[in-house]
Amino acid sequence: MSKDPINFYFLSTGHCGTRFYHHVLRQATNAEVWHQPGHEDIAAIVNRMEDRFGTNPEEFLRMRITSYPRLQRRIDKRLSLPWIYGDTLNWMRAFGYMLYDYIGPQRLRLVQLVRHPVAACRSSLADHRPPSQEELSDIDFAEQVARQWVLQYSCIRHQFRAIDNAAVCRTVRLEDVDLEQLRELYDFLFLEGFDDAVILSLLQSTTKDVKHYHKREARVPASKEELRAIWDVCAPLAAEYGYAEDEEFYNQAPSRPDRQTSPVRVEDRFGERPASVQLMDYRGLGLIVKSSSGINCVNIAGGPIAFWPRTQGAFVPLAEGGDGTPGQRLLNHFLLHGEKEFMRGIRTSDADFIDSVLTESGFDYIKVNRSRIGEKWHESEWQTWDGASLVSAPWEAWVPVNIRAVPYSTISGVLSGCDAEGVLIWENSN
Repeated sequence: MSKDPINFYFLSTGHCGTRFYHHVLRQATNAEVWHQPGHEDIAAIVNRMEDRFGTNPEEFLRMRITSYPRLQRRIDKRLSLPWIYGDTLNWMRAFGYMLYDYIGPQRLRLVQLVRHPVAACRSSLADHRPPSQEELSDIDFAEQVARQWVLQYSCIRHQFRAIDNAAVCRTVRLEDVDLEQLRELYDFLFLEGFDDAVILSLLQSTTKDVKHYHKREARVPASKEELRAIWDVCAPLAAEYGYAEDEEFYNQAPSRPDRQTSPVRVEDRFGERPASVQLMDYRGLGLIVKSSSGINCVNIAGGPIAFWPRTQGAFVPLAEGGDGTPGQRLLNHFLLHGEKEFMRGIRTSDADFIDSVLTESGFDYIKVNRSRIGEKWHESEWQTWDGASLVSAPWEAWVPVNIRAVPYSTISGVLSGCDAEGVLIWENSN
């Protein structure tokens, strides 16, 4: 085992208990474990890689993380942390083999989390079902969801077989979860601080934050016909994970015949979006001057949680990146803050440091807007947060600022003549 701390990632298709395992593993005293609400910056890469796997599995294994500089920088930052870093969200499912090639067996651990496909796909149906007549089933859509489960777990299984290293890869079934399984998982991931009482309380919890039961929230519950169609598609691969057909799933479901025609909506995987400028690859210090421009400026913010705040405006580069530059100083300040937090908000001491960097760099006309410093954002409530409130609050790499009117000679007249509001951005520590 290397003296350097490991990074670990969960590989899964989702709807399989990742949120529960996140709560269990984040109790560790020597690790930073995240279950991030947004991985939008790598979602497109995951989809392309899975498509490539479906077309040519061997070509898929030849892909290297160096082909994706943004992802590579994210991994490099995690490897530089002085503690174990873990991520339980399912968006890393296509990167297992690339991570093994890049990080190596001493510093990487991969956990394949799997759940009975009928239960997992039923949960997915509850979460993503397209509009349909409530008294009818949509077999086509159920089969589409099932084929996605098969593709994604076939991809994960292919990566595990190519790695072929039990010291790095472990498969965990949600149905087998108990204290002993979780204690063994702590050992596998080199985690410390396993507390039987705390973990047992999580096992017994029924709160939505710990165990999200999509079935309870389904607008239209999955039918017997849909669930049988799911099993028919998934059965061969499910058997490799030790699953068999379970009549109990069907007994609990209503019976609805399939409609004669069941068109499936085809839409962009990311939904409809307004025009936007993504600033994630900008390595320096920049300023978004708020205005009704019709263009959203977007950055990654919040530290390891890595959500995507956005606001309309015009982007003004203030200083290039590199050693000793203002942007690098701010990145370093937050990258090694030495604290484990759900989201990295801005505190008074941070605002003081940011203002001092701006003044020393000749940007004394820009000051941190401190009106919302000190607000608390609780992890258990993240799904209920108001988006407008979130993006107007101060976060690492997304800091609302007040801009004093400056002469035309300062930055090409962009801010001349009147005071303005803006957002200061730099490279987020994730």
